[in-house]
Amino acid sequence: MYYRVQNLEDFPEALTPARAMLQSLLAQELLMARDKASPFNVLDIEEFDPARLRKPMEAKYAHVRHEFESYVQRRQAGGGPELFKTFEEACQFLKSSAPWNYVDGAWLARFHQITTRFALRDIFSEELGDGDLEKNHVVLYGGLLRSIGVNLPDGDSADFIDPRDGMEDRRPSAGTGATSPMTKRRVCLAYSGGLDTSCILK
Repeated sequence: MYYRVQNLEDFPEALTPARAMLQSLLAQELLMARDKASPFNVLDIEEFDPARLRKPMEAKYAHVRHEFESYVQRRQAGGGPELFKTFEEACQFLKSSAPWNYVDGAWLARFHQITTRFALRDIFSEELGDGDLEKNHVVLYGGLLRSIGVNLPDGDSADFIDPRDGMEDRRPSAGTGATSPMTKRRVCLAYSGGLDTSCILK
């Protein structure tokens, strides 16, 4: 599925099962979000209100920043790693995250319309590196992997889905979000809003 979604020009028939998979994944996430206690749950907003939507996003942004700053302070004070205990664990996490990072920004690829908000164009341009290939997010992630000795095939190649790469099975679901951004526009924006908050809030 991942390979076909990455090459829709050659496999247009992949759209239907990809959309079905995306719909199923969204339904699962919605159920999980409803059951998850969180002060930042967007589902608590019963009627759309820009101010009410902005408030939890800003609170979440501040919370994440505080958590990271606290972590840096603990490390500077001599504290050990907290997320991964070994270098190998960290490398495996980065490798397993490749399917997501190899489609970074792909959901914006079909947003090109005259009515597209400039903030979205800014995000897409930044994902691509703002004209500098070395700053392209996919290129950067590939460079990060190579720097730790992980050499994966190109994300749009058939070899990328080979089990020998040792990645967790995140590949199919990672690609489905890029298949229907126009029909799932609000979902795409909400998801990316969590990743590109600084661009959206400015």
